[in-house]
Amino acid sequence: MKADFHIHSTFSDGLLSPELLLERAYEKNVELMAFTDHEHVTVTPRLTALAESLHIRLIPGVEFLTRCQGRDVHLLAYFSVCPRNCFLRRVQELREQRSQATYHLVQRLRRMGVNLVWPDEGSSDEGPSQLSSATKTHSHVMYGLRKIYPHYSSETLREIVASACDRDSLAVYEPPLFTDLVDLISSEGGLPVIAHPGLLQDYIFVEKLLTLRKTALEVYYGYWYDADELIRVYECLGRRLALAATGGSDYHGGFSRVDIGDVVFPENAVHVFLRVLNECCDRNSSKFSEGGECP
Repeated sequence: MKADFHIHSTFSDGLLSPELLLERAYEKNVELMAFTDHEHVTVTPRLTALAESLHIRLIPGVEFLTRCQGRDVHLLAYFSVCPRNCFLRRVQELREQRSQATYHLVQRLRRMGVNLVWPDEGSSDEGPSQLSSATKTHSHVMYGLRKIYPHYSSETLREIVASACDRDSLAVYEPPLFTDLVDLISSEGGLPVIAHPGLLQDYIFVEKLLTLRKTALEVYYGYWYDADELIRVYECLGRRLALAATGGSDYHGGFSRVDIGDVVFPENAVHVFLRVLNECCDRNSSKFSEGGECP
């Protein structure tokens, strides 16, 4: 059973529309997948119907930027059914806050003499999403800077961004606390998952996160360095703590290092993930119905 539970579309910083991603997944023989756009639950009846026509099960998902002990932590969330409207409104609030901070960052950079433009409505095949409803992140800014300064290193570009943020507090997005988002996801019958723990480069910190809140782990990930070792380390941690393990490509489009469906993980892990996901929903099924309002 081929699965990919970490994919970005034009509703955040991906290059391809959800429809094109579904077609790409079909070509790659993916049977289970999730869009995990930043602060955006990218699931609609039309997309679900398209996925079914391609014999793909589409699982509602989203990726959040959170903060814990002064450090950024990426948190994935998955659901058996589409979350309630109150949860979607909270996601929209976070999306607007993050996009607004990115807008102020672009304006500050322009005042510093950097000729960046705020993405206009409409999609682009040349860079991250420019849909007006998409979550705007630092990925949009970094892409724009790379086009302006093609010979600058990523470190230099990050320094430019940091300088702009230092000069304008409005350009800084203050993400929600890791513990608060885990609690919110769990209360909605979702499964919270720490994304690509190896990118935190701190095994002790990941363990600390799991003592604060027990989540699942994105064990199987397309790391571009020490992939086998990182997967082995977090596979062992997940087994020791009896955590569900997920995996995905983190596919954003043509510039991605790993294609849709190319991160291989055990079929048993997929079945455990689906079982735990259903259990999360069942524990909260008496509280709400699919897509309903909060009490």
